[in-house]
Amino acid sequence: MPPPSFVIHVRGIPKPQPRPRFVRGRVVSNTDPKVKAWKDAVARETRNNLAVAIKGAVAVESVFFMPTKDKSRWGKPHTLKPDRDNLDKAVLDAMTAAGAWADDSVVWSGGARKVWCKPGNEGAVIAVVPTPSPEPILPPWGRILQHPGWFGGIPA
Repeated sequence: MPPPSFVIHVRGIPKPQPRPRFVRGRVVSNTDPKVKAWKDAVARETRNNLAVAIKGAVAVESVFFMPTKDKSRWGKPHTLKPDRDNLDKAVLDAMTAAGAWADDSVVWSGGARKVWCKPGNEGAVIAVVPTPSPEPILPPWGRILQHPGWFGGIPA
């Protein structure tokens, strides 16, 4: 039986995982105290809600709430920086550090959304769902590649 699902609520302005920067072939430090504080908050909530470390496939769904004073935007898609994938990466890295799983490569499915919100309501809601033996998913071209006469009979 897989570990139970859990949902965490993290307060604060979501921060993206910074990407390494290179100057003359060397990595320049990209540490930001605000990113560290965000990841620490995610890790803390993960530890507080995790019953047991997850082994096997897991899906992670996140909704990031980004503050704006413009009331007409509240609840609507956030289409500016930071990028969704960098927000997601910071969350997965923090959950890995918190011991949710050995490596975030176990996250096989999920998504992330960015939404505008009223200042003071910023944060994220993150749902973690262990997946017991998902059904096989085959590419739509699987049969074509298995056909012995096409592409030299390349196996799928």
